[in-house]
Amino acid sequence: MPESAADSLLLVACLKLTVDVNALRMLPGSPVPDLEHAPMRISDFDECAIEEAVRMKERHGGRAVGVSVLSRPAPRELLLRALAMGLDEIRIVHAPGEPLDPLMTAAILAKMVGALPGWRVVFCGEGSVDEYNCQAGARLAQALDVPCVACASRIALDGHSLRADRTLEDRVERVECPLPCVVTVAGEACTPRLPSVLQILGAGRRPLVEMDLHGLLPVESLRALRQAGAEWRDTFAPAGARRGIRLEGGTPEEAAAVLVRLLEREGSVHS
Repeated sequence: MPESAADSLLLVACLKLTVDVNALRMLPGSPVPDLEHAPMRISDFDECAIEEAVRMKERHGGRAVGVSVLSRPAPRELLLRALAMGLDEIRIVHAPGEPLDPLMTAAILAKMVGALPGWRVVFCGEGSVDEYNCQAGARLAQALDVPCVACASRIALDGHSLRADRTLEDRVERVECPLPCVVTVAGEACTPRLPSVLQILGAGRRPLVEMDLHGLLPVESLRALRQAGAEWRDTFAPAGARRGIRLEGGTPEEAAAVLVRLLEREGSVHS
């Protein structure tokens, strides 16, 4: 990439803070997950988006800025972790109580990205670990009226275009599109770096900018997005019944033989 282009290269990484699905617990006596007290983390796929944006910055120069829409207050250490991975700045919008489905999320992100003059590439995760709708990136590209490359497993910038490989089930597809554009990063594209404690502490000196939701979208637009978006009805774990069968006494070989007969009777295994 020419030096003049590198000097003005502005890359954007979208990051979603989700509940840590590996630490999710159910409410006592209920199949409903305790989302209110669940710890939060950066979505795995969005860590890949951050990593790709930072790699492009290291390779071509310029700046990498993170943007995020938050439904509830975010632990500061998570935002510092994203900055410690190499982002130069993070901009956040608080949207408590809003139905942050892909339609509304993309609309807010489009306004945040539009407030960054001269941006060239927006990196998104291909999905999120909590919902995995895989819509936000494509909807963001539509809102910005730019091309979208989805599920990229290898990304390269060349002058005024982006080249990417998309690993499909039976082939690898190589695509190229002009800048500016949006690219959603597949989970296998990279291994996100692990910032050290010192890097996380040092990230506190980088800008963390809070933007006003109503300054980006007027009340009428938010109302229309609420009416047009998906309605979240309920979240619950599927019921699972335990057999409660206990095998007592006998040798391990005898217990194994009894277990096999029970599984065969239920059709779970076939001899």
